[in-house]
Amino acid sequence: MSWTMERKLFSKDAGDVFAMAVEHRRTMLQLPVDAMKGTRFNSDEAVLARMESACGEREFMACPGLHIDTALVDAARSDHWYRYEKDYGTDETEIAEEEDDE
Repeated sequence: MSWTMERKLFSKDAGDVFAMAVEHRRTMLQLPVDAMKGTRFNSDEAVLARMESACGEREFMACPGLHIDTALVDAARSDHWYRYEKDYGTDETEIAEEEDDE
């Protein structure tokens, strides 16, 4: 998967700090009710991309835990939205009618 959002890539040092902390933060984080641990939440690349697009490296390095947690929650909220709220343009009655026709 390749991210194309506008972001400035972090240096190797900042990437190393992220890599050392993200799994621990992911395990310990309490998510709000409108969030879930899905594909985006569990992807280091997706979480890092969110951080790189939301804050600069200097800001991240000043308080890595806070920024990792914020990116994890954002990713988890995206997972929840795509799972429960996104309208994929299908009408459930259409699907039921198609199943009845089979």
